Amino acid sequence: MIPVPTSAPGVLPDAGRAGSGRRRLDVGLDRLGLRTAAARDRALAVALAVLTAVGLGLLTGPLATDFGVDLTLSRRLLFVGLSAAQALTLAVRRTRPPLCLLLVTGLQVLVTATVASEATVRGVPVVLAFFTAGAWLPFGRLLRWGGLAVALEVALTPLADAALRVLLPPGAGAGGGPGLSAVTWAVGAASIVVVYGAAAAVGVTVATRRRNVALLEARAAATEAEREADTRRAVEAERLRMARELHDVAAHHLTGLLVQASAAERLVDRDRPGAREAILEVRRQGRQALDSLRTVVGVLRDDGAPGPGPAAGADLGPVPGLTELSDLVGAARRLGDAVVLHETGAPYALAPVAEVTAYRVAQEALSNARQHAPGQPVEVALAYADDAVRLSVVNPVGAGAATPAGGRRAGFGLAGMRERAALVGAALEAGPATDGTWRVGLTLPRPGAGTAPDDDLAGAAS
Repeated sequence: MIPVPTSAPGVLPDAGRAGSGRRRLDVGLDRLGLRTAAARDRALAVALAVLTAVGLGLLTGPLATDFGVDLTLSRRLLFVGLSAAQALTLAVRRTRPPLCLLLVTGLQVLVTATVASEATVRGVPVVLAFFTAGAWLPFGRLLRWGGLAVALEVALTPLADAALRVLLPPGAGAGGGPGLSAVTWAVGAASIVVVYGAAAAVGVTVATRRRNVALLEARAAATEAEREADTRRAVEAERLRMARELHDVAAHHLTGLLVQASAAERLVDRDRPGAREAILEVRRQGRQALDSLRTVVGVLRDDGAPGPGPAAGADLGPVPGLTELSDLVGAARRLGDAVVLHETGAPYALAPVAEVTAYRVAQEALSNARQHAPGQPVEVALAYADDAVRLSVVNPVGAGAATPAGGRRAGFGLAGMRERAALVGAALEAGPATDGTWRVGLTLPRPGAGTAPDDDLAGAAS
């Protein structure tokens, strides 16, 4: 089997995929120091030359009578030497296939002329050379160089026979019959075309199959790499979703806990009932934070498969949406924020992921207002229009107060809001207004008429 070259000549392609037998052969040759195509071809050429010399020496010597071969000593030595030299040309069969073809066919001319009156000899080297040329050369070059080699052998064989009979006469009783006849030459020419063409065709078939296998393997590797990339992207998206959910829940509730804890600290010595009420609010906020975190983690871990995760039948709570916006505002008021809620228009259903997005944006905006502009009034407006739902959260920015856009510490709130808005195809605006306020605005497109609420936006969440 001749490997298709996939790198520079002289360097073997990876043969580990050709089967366990081929792998074992490669390992054995590597241990012998034969790691390149050139080294292995040289070893093959030497081994075949030795076997050829021994075999033909026996055939034309001690076994000559049994096989009916009767050559003079000079012709016998020339025949054996030329055949061995022909085997040695295989040392360049893969590094320089055209040269190998010309050398092996040129020597074949002399081999045929040496024994033309006794037998027709066509050894392994010439067949192997054409096979290798078919496997390694492009089809156009194979036709040019293979056709040239065949033409030279067919044309030069009778000339070489005539010249050799002059230089080395067969001698009486030693195969001294007439030289290469026209019939013998014609039959030899036909056999040359058939045998050499078949060997080259087998080489082309092997090369084509190996190229197809390599192409399939490359496509499989590309598909696997794409699948791994998709998996990595899915993991990153899940991480972002988890970070977003945890940030939204934790930031909202922990901000409230800090506010109530500070109030309890101020009131503990002068207003014990008020301090007690603040501590109870801390406890309630802590319980809500714990329940919310359990809900988030439970949803993220629930993949429908058995195993660790939420207990069967556990109530993870409803997914928050715009219907819970008034509760969110009420919780902010209990924390001491001056929040006003305005709702206009007839409510209609949005996709669940859009409802969650609106709720989380409002939650994050209220947390930012509490953190960066404490004590300032906050106005929340929710408007249901024919084409979209518009949510806005506006609060004044006090003198010296750090804004979410560039204050004492950069957070992930605005980035999370933008990611959520992009996820559902909504438009988000967040930044300072000309009237000295900070405004967060979210516009959620209304689902198309006659479609389910999830039709327009559910695909964006997947």
